Amino acid sequence: MTLYRDILKQAWQVTWRHKFLWWFGFLASFWSLGSAYEVIYKSFNLSEQQEVFGLSLWREIATTGVSWADVSTALQNAPLAGVLIVVGLLVAAAVILLFYWLFTCSQIALIKGIDAVETKRTDWHRLLEQSRSYFWPVFGTNLFSKVLTFGLLLILSYPVLQPLLGATFSLPNFMLFLLVFIVVFLAVLVIALLTVYTVIFITLRELSFGQAIRSAWRLFCDNWLISLEAAFILFVVSVLVAVVFLVASTLAFIPFLFAFQIAAYLQSVILFWLLVIVAGLVILTTFILASAILTTFQMAVWTTIFEQMATGKMESKLHRLASTHLGID
Repeated sequence: MTLYRDILKQAWQVTWRHKFLWWFGFLASFWSLGSAYEVIYKSFNLSEQQEVFGLSLWREIATTGVSWADVSTALQNAPLAGVLIVVGLLVAAAVILLFYWLFTCSQIALIKGIDAVETKRTDWHRLLEQSRSYFWPVFGTNLFSKVLTFGLLLILSYPVLQPLLGATFSLPNFMLFLLVFIVVFLAVLVIALLTVYTVIFITLRELSFGQAIRSAWRLFCDNWLISLEAAFILFVVSVLVAVVFLVASTLAFIPFLFAFQIAAYLQSVILFWLLVIVAGLVILTTFILASAILTTFQMAVWTTIFEQMATGKMESKLHRLASTHLGID
């Protein structure tokens, strides 16, 4: 664990010493690296998966009998409403694109910032300027990853698995679900790892989209055990951060419970809503800080591991243990 301990220590030093990276970390967190962990959550809600991805909503819309001709007639009868709807949709689309531009550029700036802080001086403005050159290939990588992940998670949805599992529980059905779950989980995990490596190749090696994907695949194949070990370690770190966040939020909320009792005793509506706003802001601030720090730390770990693997200076912990104790080369 010494090598990973050194990497984690170095990543934490970068994260703590260069706090301006937290801004990029928070925005980059929306391109989450936790897709594989989402498989676990989805599987525990199998009985409710008819709601996944809005399948039941679209089914309900399809059975209402509303056609495009009905929509067209309604818009002809109220043209102003139609114009407002179109304008509203365009504004919403522009806002969504702006946010994803920020998320993507922040992800690029975070990687470049982590790579640059130890070698040369930099600042958030320069990083954001540099990130614009890599926007489209990085955005395409993230989007492609999300589409693949969406399709794989759809396999775990209730409408897809129900014909396989049947209506009643049985050991063969459970074993089949477990097999599907493991295959989907591993596939989503590999996609997440390839996404990280591809984005880093594009950002730090300035490769094209196709070149970066091929290089990421070769890097993963040569270092698949290291990648899985690092993913497991970061999963444990993420769980610990989530526990700390819940504990901190609970402790921070305790004083507000007494304050709410005082507001109820005084029958003050203004004091009550003021406390609600302040408590919400405290929890929101804690969440933003936790997300920003965790994402910055995770990306610092992956960037360091990437450089170690790319230069051939890193060896799997399990492989080293096997070589030392079992004589396996």
